[in-house]
Amino acid sequence: MHGAGFAIDAIKTLRNNRSLLKGKGAGPYKNFDTAYITDTIISRKAPVYRKASAQYLESLRAQLAVDDKQRTSKKRMLLVATVTAISLAFYFLLF
Repeated sequence: MHGAGFAIDAIKTLRNNRSLLKGKGAGPYKNFDTAYITDTIISRKAPVYRKASAQYLESLRAQLAVDDKQRTSKKRMLLVATVTAISLAFYFLLF
């Protein structure tokens, strides 16, 4: 039967890998960290996120408004300059 050696090798590899997981510090090299396997989902603590204060949110909102105004004014100036340059270019090309 062709490929039987590959199947046997896969079974042996899985068995060897499984032996690393058995028990605390098990396996031939005793260097496998099983701490994350032994923790159950129930014993894990939920992540704690810091909440932003109202004062911080107000200052952030004000800073974002200032940035938005600056960005908008730069875009307007660029648009006016572009339209003016294109208008002058067409004027000199036609006359």
